[in-house]
Amino acid sequence: MSPEPESASPARPGSFYRELADGYFESTPATAGPWSPKTQHAGPPSALVGRAMERHPGRPGSRIARVTVELLRPVPVADLRVEVRAVRTGARVELLEGELTADGEPVLLARAWRMVASPDDTPSLRHGPAAPPLPGPRPLGSMTGAYLGGYVSAMEWRFEDGRSFDSPGPGTVWARQRVPLVAGERDT
Repeated sequence: MSPEPESASPARPGSFYRELADGYFESTPATAGPWSPKTQHAGPPSALVGRAMERHPGRPGSRIARVTVELLRPVPVADLRVEVRAVRTGARVELLEGELTADGEPVLLARAWRMVASPDDTPSLRHGPAAPPLPGPRPLGSMTGAYLGGYVSAMEWRFEDGRSFDSPGPGTVWARQRVPLVAGERDT
């Protein structure tokens, strides 16, 4: 299932962000977390800084290997600025640092290690079983007290064994975006 086009639905924005200029992005209502329509779920801003890290110039044949994200305060559903810089550059690894700001104030910091990718003929060390089939999409169900109009409805949720967000105890859920991260772009 590919993301729906920008005009997909008047009830659901066509993307999480719209690119403005000079590293600025407009947050759409789809970024709003279940706690408030004014603050974002951590997924979209983490992905936005990850996108910037992927695009930051680096050594050909390298890839992002590990990313850590720190939320400094709630990320507002507002215009954000994304900046990435190389902190350490070596022959085989590079350390990147990313920052999201809202109104000039840092709201998210991230670090990523980028390393030279393994050659295509590198043997796999583990062969795990295929993921079990999951039930098809179902209505979201309930999430008592949550704001469902943003991120929660911009994602497709598939719970194993008929569970829901309100089911107590451990559970398994599969989720995927219904909309692209940035308007007009295919996600990586």
